[in-house]
Parts: sequence; C-alpha cells; structure tokens
Amino acid sequence: MSSQDADKSGAKPRQAAAAAFLPQEGWAGDVLPRGRRWFLLTCVFALSWLPYLPALSQGWVDWDDNFNFTTNPNWHGFSKQNLDWMWSTTFLGHYQPLSWLSFALEYTLWGPSPERMHLVNVLLHALNAVLLARLVTRLIAWSSGARPGGESMSAWLGGAAAALLFSMHPLRVESVAWATERRDVLSTLFLLSCLLCWLRTKDGSSNRALWWILALAWYACSLLSKAWGMTLPALLVALELYPLRTAAPNFRGFLRSALSTWPFVPFALLCAWKAMGAQAEIGAAVSWAEHPLSKRLVQSAWGAAFYLWKTLVPVGLSPLYELEEHFDPWERGYVIAVVAVIVITAVLAIVRKRFPAGLAAWIMFLIIASPVLGLFQSGAQKAADRYTYLACMPFAALAGAGIALLVSRRSRRGSRDPLLVASAVGFAAIVVALGLAGFRQTKVWKNSESISRQIIKVEPKSYIAHHNLAVAVGETGREAEAIDLEKRCIELSPGKGNMAARNYLATMQMRMSGKSPEQREHWLEESFQTLLAAFHVDPEEPNVLGQLDQALTRRGERARLYTLFEEEIAKDPRRLGLRCIYAQRLLADQRAAEAEAQYKAALAVDPGYVPAMLGLGRVLVSSRRLEEAEPLLTGAMRRNPYNPEAFAELGGLRAAQGRMEDAELLFQQALAYDPNHLRTNELIRQYAQGVPGSRR
Repeated sequence: MSSQDADKSGAKPRQAAAAAFLPQEGWAGDVLPRGRRWFLLTCVFALSWLPYLPALSQGWVDWDDNFNFTTNPNWHGFSKQNLDWMWSTTFLGHYQPLSWLSFALEYTLWGPSPERMHLVNVLLHALNAVLLARLVTRLIAWSSGARPGGESMSAWLGGAAAALLFSMHPLRVESVAWATERRDVLSTLFLLSCLLCWLRTKDGSSNRALWWILALAWYACSLLSKAWGMTLPALLVALELYPLRTAAPNFRGFLRSALSTWPFVPFALLCAWKAMGAQAEIGAAVSWAEHPLSKRLVQSAWGAAFYLWKTLVPVGLSPLYELEEHFDPWERGYVIAVVAVIVITAVLAIVRKRFPAGLAAWIMFLIIASPVLGLFQSGAQKAADRYTYLACMPFAALAGAGIALLVSRRSRRGSRDPLLVASAVGFAAIVVALGLAGFRQTKVWKNSESISRQIIKVEPKSYIAHHNLAVAVGETGREAEAIDLEKRCIELSPGKGNMAARNYLATMQMRMSGKSPEQREHWLEESFQTLLAAFHVDPEEPNVLGQLDQALTRRGERARLYTLFEEEIAKDPRRLGLRCIYAQRLLADQRAAEAEAQYKAALAVDPGYVPAMLGLGRVLVSSRRLEEAEPLLTGAMRRNPYNPEAFAELGGLRAAQGRMEDAELLFQQALAYDPNHLRTNELIRQYAQGVPGSRR
C-alpha cells in the first residue's frame, strides 16, 4: 500500500482514535525521555527472570530432554557431520536448525550443562518481554499518531504492563523451564523482531526497503527455530485492520491488506509443509479416521476456551492434558466450551464498534493458536501450556492498552488520583501473584518424578503419567512403588496402546525376584503372567516377545512360545504381521521349512504383502532356490522402493548369484536409508568372509 493510500484509508480513523482512545492530557501524555524508557525496559527485563530462578539449578528431565540431549550426540559442536544433521533432521517431529545451532554453541562454550541451558532460556524469555513491551508501546502510540521515539508515558506504561503480564504468567513456565522448548523462546524472539521491523514499513520511514528486508530475515530465522509463526500473514492482516487501521474495514481493504503480505506467504507455506511432514514422519499425526473433523472442531473450541480460562485463572496447570482415547464431543465440559466460544465471538462482534480491541485480540489469538488447537492433531495431548507462549500475547496487549487508557484519562487528576493509585496497587498485586504461581510451577519441572506427580494431581486418570512416574521411581530402586503404579496404569488403559507399561511391570517384577530371595518364585511367576497377558494383548510387540522368550527358556518351556503363536493365529488367520514374526522365530531356531510355510500362508492371503515376500525370499536364497527368490525380492523392491530391508535382501540374492558389484550397490543404498541397518551389515560381513556356494 502506498503512503497516500494509507493516509486515505487510515488517517481519519487514527485521528478519531487519538481523541477517543488516548487523549493527550496531563503528565501521562508527555513523551517519555530516553533514559526513563531504558529504565522501564530494564525493570521489565529484570522482573521477568524472577519466576524462573528455580530452573537455574535444575537438570534435564526424561520428557524429551533425554532423547534430545542425553543420548543424542549430534548437538555436540559444529562438526560437518553435526551441521549436516542439524540442517536436515526433523528429529522428534520438529524442523529447528537454528535451535539446534544455539545448543551447539552452548556445548562449544561450556559443554553439556543443563543449568546453563536453562539460563539461556530465561535470558531469551526476558528479552522477549522487552521486545513485547516495545511492540505494545508502539501499537498503543500508533493510534495517537505518535512516531517512533515519540511515544507518551501512558503508552510506555501500557507496554511494560503487557510485557509483565505476559512474562510473569505461570503458563509461560513450560516454554522457559523445559530445556527442549528452547525453540519456543528463540522463535518468538525472532518473530517479535520481525513484527517491530514490519511496523517501521508502515510508519513512513525513509528506509522502508531496509525494514522490509530485515522483517523477512527475522521471519525466516523464526521459522528455522520453530514452525510457530506460519500464521503471520493472517496476523498482519488483522493488525492492519486494527489497531493500525491502515486498511479500510471492507472487502476491498481486506483484499489489499492481504495482498500486501505476499512476501511472507512463501515462507509460511514452506514452513507449514515442512512441519506437517515432520509430524507425519514420526507417526505423531493422528489420522482423520481416528479423530474426524467433528471431534477436531469441538477440541479446537475447547482449546480456545481452555487457554482463555487458564490465562484468567492459572491454577491446576499440568505438563500434559491428555487426549482421551474415546473422545466424546457431547461431554458436558466440551459442550460448555463450544457454547462459550460462540458466545464470546458473538458478543465481541456485536460490540465491535465500541470495543474493537476486544474482537481484534480474540481474532489474533485464534489466528496464532489455530495450528495447535486440534485441527491438525498430533501427539497424546489435547492442549499444552507451551502453546500459549505466543498465542496469548494479544490478551496481554489488550490488558496493556487498557492500562494505558486508564493512565491517560486519569492523569489530568494528577498521579495521586485514588483510582489510579488503586489500579497501580491492584496491578502490582496481580503481577506478584502471577510471579509466585510461576515460581511454584517452575519447581514442577525439577525432575521427571515431579512432572509426573503434577500431571496425576491435575488428571488422576492419566495413564501416561502413571507409567512415566513408575519409570522415574523404578530407576531409583523403588520397585514396589513402580509395580503399583504400573498396575494402576494398566487399569486405566488396558489396551494395545499401553504395552510399555506391561513390559516395564514385568521388568520390575523380575527385579523384585532378585531383591527378595524368599519370594523369588512368586515374583518370577508374577513377571511371567504379566508377559503372558501382554502377549495376548499384542503378540507383535517386540520387547514383550523378547522378555517372554527369555522367561519360557528359563522355565524350560521355550516350545510353548510356538504354541502361543499358533493359538493367536488360529483366532485370526489374516494376521499377516504375526505370521511373519512367528516365521522369524522359527528361522532363528533353524526351522526353515516351518518358517517357509508361514510366509506362504501370509502370501496366500495377500500376495503383495512385502514383509512376507522379503521373508520368503530370504528363506529361498538360504536354500539356494535363487530362481524362485528372484520374482519375490524384485517384486518387493517395486512395491516399496524406500525400504532398506528390500535392498538388503535383494543384495543378498545378487551376491548369491555372484553379481557382487550389483550386490554392493544395493547394500550401499540400504545403508544410505539406514546406516545402522542390522540385516545389511550382517549380509556384508557374511559375503565379505565368503559363504558356501557363493560365486566370488
């Protein structure tokens, strides 16, 4: 939009706002001197640290920190291998190369230190508070026509108030006190910088092109830290309509504003595509068949109401709000949430002329939160405190604008005006209360046990928290407590999705057999019965199969495992995966003929079932029936050309045929997909040593 267009569409509204929104009367209308601005921002920065002080002495937690930092060496410095990994990986479902680079920088400076990692998180959060104070100040001052640097005291006080309400709120704790969520604070830092630069492109600055370049650069950095800002183009349109008022409130104005955001759109679309692919890659995305649109809409409405309610009443916060296995959209809480969202939206729309800021803040909140409200459900949570880190900033800005309005209108009565004094005392009390609540919530993230106990306190029926707590206490030698927790976990979720609890319960019972010699036989039997029950729930679970195999061997009943397989297959002969697992067990015991029969039975049900094609092909190659193996293995390759197992088995066939160059190429391709692929490395060693009957 040209400056002339902006003047035509936005000058009158801004003049009206100057009279109605922030009347320049009294001391609050004076331009705040530079020194006092820096003092105010320094206070915001310093106070924003206080709720998170416990985090500075806390370590990593087994809540993704173990996968990201404890067992993952790829963030240990700036080697070429590490850099390649950081710029290409979607590890645990996120593409965040700049976040990984920040961790690598820390490792280079002081090694693997969780305490300093938390320190950096708190520092970034405090900087975000400062940037938010500046952004809200600028938005408030915009309505009075003040240019950058000419903001009034009331605008600065409003901006500082908004920043403190944001930074001290206990909903921020998860993003700040959890080392893994560095991506939240880092991406927000870049996104707020982007918004501040974008505002400079709207205020008639002579360096408009430079501000555009900086805005786009900061936006790219934000998206490379976390895919949080993908809704920015829609947010900018909302800002132009209100409070900037640089676009007319009609279709033409909306369209013009939308077109003006086009430089950001390619970044946003690319980021959204990458984010969805990352979630799908780890299997975190919930299918539409499991969770249809009707349920997703109800969940989204519930999420919007939930975040608003927790912003106003931040009690009962939890690291996990578990999505029910059987989601009932007609449950009373969900119905109330849907009605609340409809009523809030309708009321704000009706009073939009008298209270446009309310509708604007609500719409901006919905825009920012939309990717995580449930329409694109991934993971086991239906909501998360961390999702509010950016999304609830419009609420803080709305509160800050209200404070600025109060200060500007009461300033004519002097700084000792009773209402002004009472408001200041009330605001201070709210900030202190939020800070204390944040301080307590930060302690929740002390360790894995405290996290799980808080989840159970808020949601006593969370089976995930019961399992995590069982693991936390079990690893400290409290096996009896872990056993009780896992039994409760299985009661809460007895189905196939809770096999980890059954597996760990058996492990704890085995440990008890060593700790209580007088009850050794009792605990061995308990462990065996747990594994047996787990097998009947999911006979394809590899960890359970491994433990059950060991238990049967110890009991001298290893052949019983085959009886168990046959019983399960008899219940449903179409369980092709189970047949293939059974065949693998038979092969391990040198019972190739029986394994071959199982693979053939699977292919009789589905001739294109790739695991059975590969398994049977392997049996045929080992028995030198190469011509029979050829169509099976080449067919499996055509059906699944990205499967390293297919490359490995076909490579084994080519090696058995004496075509070693072809075999080596196939093995290399398999290792390209999975450098640690066991079967490929086994075949390479086998043919490197020379196998009987192979032509070299």
